[in-house]
Amino acid sequence: MKVDISSILPQRPPFVMVEDFVSYSPETVVTALTVRADNIFFEDGALSAEGLMENFAQTCAARIGYINKYILHKDVNIGYIGAVKNWELKRLPREGERILTRIDVIQEIGPMVKVRAEASADSDLLASGEMTIALSDIAVSPGAEAATSATATPMPSQKTASQPLPQAATEQLIEVRGHRLTFYEVAADGSRRKVLSSPCGYGRNGFALPPAGLPSSEGSPRPNTSSLPVKREGDGRTPVGVFPLDLAFGLAGNPGTALPWRDITQGSYWSGEPDTYNNWVELPSAGNEVCKVSEKPGHLAQKRPKTCTVSQESGHLTHPDAERQTPAAGPMPASEHLADYPVQYKYAASIGYNTVDPVFGAGSAIFLHCFGPRKGLSRLLHLPAWLRGLFRCADISTAGCISVPESVMLRLLLALRPGAKICITPNNNN
Repeated sequence: MKVDISSILPQRPPFVMVEDFVSYSPETVVTALTVRADNIFFEDGALSAEGLMENFAQTCAARIGYINKYILHKDVNIGYIGAVKNWELKRLPREGERILTRIDVIQEIGPMVKVRAEASADSDLLASGEMTIALSDIAVSPGAEAATSATATPMPSQKTASQPLPQAATEQLIEVRGHRLTFYEVAADGSRRKVLSSPCGYGRNGFALPPAGLPSSEGSPRPNTSSLPVKREGDGRTPVGVFPLDLAFGLAGNPGTALPWRDITQGSYWSGEPDTYNNWVELPSAGNEVCKVSEKPGHLAQKRPKTCTVSQESGHLTHPDAERQTPAAGPMPASEHLADYPVQYKYAASIGYNTVDPVFGAGSAIFLHCFGPRKGLSRLLHLPAWLRGLFRCADISTAGCISVPESVMLRLLLALRPGAKICITPNNNN
């Protein structure tokens, strides 16, 4: 019997990492995936280690979905990775190779399933390991589009303790501690379940504290008692504190996030002007066609209007005012023309710093976004293949934002709901 993979998986494109359901028995499932260049985990001619890990997880999800639909005749449950053990990567699958992934059930107790997984291509072992999946009470109808990733994937090096899934996750929290970002679901009793963890970048000059009296998202003042410098416009520092994630936006189109979404157009600016400070401004005169990322990384399919300022620095994201020697030409010279950053803003979300009654000069355009373009020097680093893939040989420094790998940014957008918050703290050495 031919199985429609979309009817047994809660994921939706572009996040589907299984394309064929090859075989089923109660204890063993085999799936297949052909590596293609348009896969979101494809980089440097191969599927990344993250992609293989997600392929493992979705093979587990396919087994559960098959049982639910064809045996139990009920909706598909969403699951999460609880633990990864004995992960071993032999090599990355190359473009055009067909991956066969097999999982064998080791133990199944209630909502917890522990499996042994192996992926191979042309009888060549690619990766293997053990994985524990925790099923939630959340279910989606077969074939329906799920708004979240059913198997948010930890990094290959991450080993977490298996934890029971909270019955009611009431909040979502992204915690940033230096160069480590961790995404949690927080239950009503305050307990946390780690969903994913990733390397991240922050301001090239470190961290800063919001000015004394700057209102928080809840309306209460945030005290200025730290030894950190005070945040100001163009200082290249990331503000510390707890902030809401107000808005998702990007050049690649809405991937299916539950957050409010806006497409970047040629007229899209994040304002640094006094009258509209720290707000999205759309200028019809600059053209309002939606920008699209071209097949060539780092370029836009459309030409930029002549009146808009184009940053010549491709190494990292820089606010238009930062390090500027002369005033820029254009309709909003002190503002950030969002279309000028096709790599960073392929997928992004606004961090709600200084957005409630914004104080001019206290800092603007603080986002969670993708790593910047690759730098030539990083190509010389002698890193393992999977680690090169994880970091994409990218520049992670920012002008005050938080940056993560594109694949992680996409997974966050697919999982986040309105009301999610981000807590930013410096590392112990800052």
